[in-house]
Amino acid sequence: LYPDFTVAETLELGRRLNPSWDHAYVVGRVERFRIPLERRVRTLSTGQRAQVALALAIGKRPRLLLLDEPVANLDPPARLELLEGLMATVADDGTTVVLSANALADVERVCEPIVILVDGRVRVAEEIETLRSRHFFVSGVPSLAPFGEGWEVIDERRAERQANWIVRGARDGPPVEARNG
Repeated sequence: LYPDFTVAETLELGRRLNPSWDHAYVVGRVERFRIPLERRVRTLSTGQRAQVALALAIGKRPRLLLLDEPVANLDPPARLELLEGLMATVADDGTTVVLSANALADVERVCEPIVILVDGRVRVAEEIETLRSRHFFVSGVPSLAPFGEGWEVIDERRAERQANWIVRGARDGPPVEARNG
């Protein structure tokens, strides 16, 4: 987004640069979120800027939409609004949306399947229900591992007194029982 452009100028630029532009849809979307067309982009809230950027992306009517951390700097209501807009786009147009996020909570309601990358490698690619039932975050003393037969360590981070693991099991249920002390 160009901060010195008004919202209307931003949308006009999108119209002129994209042959498949759906101007009526984009203007309707911006108006639905009560974003004034005459306001300069730099004066909009973070959530309003995100909605304008998403309107620009969707206004092209792409078959595939790639989004990098689209909800990262948004407050919870703005996150929900943006994700609901993405879901509506998928439902209306059949657009495939691929988005990145650092928190599962940001995408679990809208993404199927979930793919988790660690150091640039796919470590998990599953439906959300399977992911939740068979994957666990375990934190404790380093001597806590190994987890026993049927458990695969997906990621491990160790320090002198603390270790964290993400583990996957062949069955549902936690890999270790809760311990006191």
